[in-house]
Amino acid sequence: MKTAFRTGLVVLPFILALGGCGDGSAPAPKNAPKQDMKDMKDMKDMKDMKDMKRSSLSTDDPDLIANLAKLGEADRRLAEAQKYCVIEQESRLGSMGVPFKLMVKDQPVFLCCKSCQKKATADPDKTLAAVDALKKKASAETH
Repeated sequence: MKTAFRTGLVVLPFILALGGCGDGSAPAPKNAPKQDMKDMKDMKDMKDMKDMKRSSLSTDDPDLIANLAKLGEADRRLAEAQKYCVIEQESRLGSMGVPFKLMVKDQPVFLCCKSCQKKATADPDKTLAAVDALKKKASAETH
């Protein structure tokens, strides 16, 4: 029994040295970049935030910028063009979290939050007219 124990103590370091104690995945090549997918996403988010800071709707509120950056590029541009919620028109899109996208008569409408959805769908024509007015107002502010 003592011999088997001693043999195990002698052999164990060699097994560990040969096998390693990693997670079983192959080591990365020496010249491979040291970024994982999360880093790549973070880099894209940072680029989106920089783009927003340069946009005509720039603001000093980092939470607003971050929330708008969570939208896809096309939706973000539409939300920037609208700038304010259709229902709560004093509420900037992104100030209450990621803007809520609603399709009204096949046209995208952005709301400050989901709780505005019922009012926005109650009178679709009024909602779409409000979107057009908000876009014109935002465009006038930037020119």
